[in-house]
Amino acid sequence: MTKTRENDPPSAGERKEIIMEEKVIVKSTPSALLGTLARCFAVPVVVLIVTIVFYYAYALPQVQQHMYTLNISLPLFLVSTLIFDSTATRSIAISVFVYFGIVALIWGIVNFLKNKDNALTVTNKRIYGRSSFGKQVDLPLNSISSVSSSGKTTLHFLTSSGKVSFGNMENSDEIFQIVSKMLVERQG
Repeated sequence: MTKTRENDPPSAGERKEIIMEEKVIVKSTPSALLGTLARCFAVPVVVLIVTIVFYYAYALPQVQQHMYTLNISLPLFLVSTLIFDSTATRSIAISVFVYFGIVALIWGIVNFLKNKDNALTVTNKRIYGRSSFGKQVDLPLNSISSVSSSGKTTLHFLTSSGKVSFGNMENSDEIFQIVSKMLVERQG
């Protein structure tokens, strides 16, 4: 294939190549792993600590005072909370609290796996990178209708084919401002 000059019409069998320069404007900076782990697993750790404190401060003295023959260990107490055994826990509220912690732990694991490999690059022509669960994404800038932000580290891009989310970015505010400006310039 031979290159033709821009003003010459393409001859038969040749195609005209238009070379467009693509410039990287900004790249995402991933959040520190420690910060990501803290955001995802803070609630389950707090629930576990509160449950252990409840066991030593309230449940164990109650059990020892009222049932002299029953000496319940911490693992047995945790199992009792999971099966809503009010004999050991004295209340089902702690069981509900423990289940809340389990749900928060599952959410933390899914959220961590979802956002751990996210990366985003913004150029003057497109936005590309890895979004949720490592999915490769390449969005032409003219297909993006809006950009939104949730939290301090997550961006959402709305396209005709749906919403694409990128999380776990330290510089999400900067990327949001740049993409918003690019969208306004494209429309105006």
